Amino acid sequence: MRPLILLCVVTGAALVYLMSQASSNTALFTQNYPALLGLGGLLS
Repeated sequence: MRPLILLCVVTGAALVYLMSQASSNTALFTQNYPALLGLGGLLS
């Protein structure tokens, strides 16, 4: 159970980082949108 929680926290932190970077760079957001959408859906 503990490794799963750690994996979710690390993945969530990576998603927050990608979203913060993408919000300031539209080209990066467009490039990573499918990955962000997919990972966000999996974690929900």
